[in-house]
Amino acid sequence: MTWYFKDSEWLSTEEALKKAFNKLEGSNAIVMIDNEDPNKIYCVKSAGPLHVGILKDNAGYIVASEVAVF
Repeated sequence: MTWYFKDSEWLSTEEALKKAFNKLEGSNAIVMIDNEDPNKIYCVKSAGPLHVGILKDNAGYIVASEVAVF
């Protein structure tokens, strides 16, 4: 959905993600990597916490809605 807003309205990835997320109903979460900037991770959640963890030696990231994942 973000590609639609980004391409049709010349929005930044962050602006397109916000606009797309605001169209959703209920409890939702999106984790997204943009093809144009693969070093950036976008995370958004409508309710409750969102936890982000970094793996040892910067091998990657974990994004979860439950702390038990860690």
